[in-house]
Amino acid sequence: MRLSSSLSLPHWDPRAVKDAAVILPQRRPDLVALQLGYQAQDAKLRGAILSQFPNLSIGLTGGSDNSNVRNLGPQVSLELPVFNHNQGAIAVESATRRQLRDEYEARPTAAVGQVRAMASEIALLSRQLDEVRRELGETRRIAGQAEAAFSAGNIDERSCVDLVSARLSKEQEIVTIEQSLLDQRIAIATLLGAGMPPVVFPSSNVSPI
Repeated sequence: MRLSSSLSLPHWDPRAVKDAAVILPQRRPDLVALQLGYQAQDAKLRGAILSQFPNLSIGLTGGSDNSNVRNLGPQVSLELPVFNHNQGAIAVESATRRQLRDEYEARPTAAVGQVRAMASEIALLSRQLDEVRRELGETRRIAGQAEAAFSAGNIDERSCVDLVSARLSKEQEIVTIEQSLLDQRIAIATLLGAGMPPVVFPSSNVSPI
């Protein structure tokens, strides 16, 4: 297997990253799960609130005695709520919903902050890469001349090795920067949920966070 001597980096588009950050809550699986969890918890809280009100039911009742006198009339049943009006359950469900909301709001903020920091790092690494690539051209030229001079016996082996090593160091530096750029872009893609289909919540559901 023949290894490539150079790495072709994909085009870096900061605007696309910015646009992806806008729809982050619809793409990241963890944020989608938090929204669904929040909606489920919101329904539980509504149920706890409704349970503090008495359940009223109306029906008919009737009967007859030994003298064949029949009675028929309405029956009203009223279930009294617990004495604390279910405040304990309401407090628990409300605290859980608030925790989900806080977690949901914190994650996108942290992700966007990380993406911005990585984007700045990518810009810096890109400038460094351009500079080292320009330096590599001159370093290669000097190393080539050194090898030719050594073959002709005009310079000693140590001087030739030093100049060739300088070229190899520049080439290694380029590979290191390129690897760092790829790592940063992969991290950004992961934070933004790149490649994940956006999830659109139906309007009939509970309002999103």
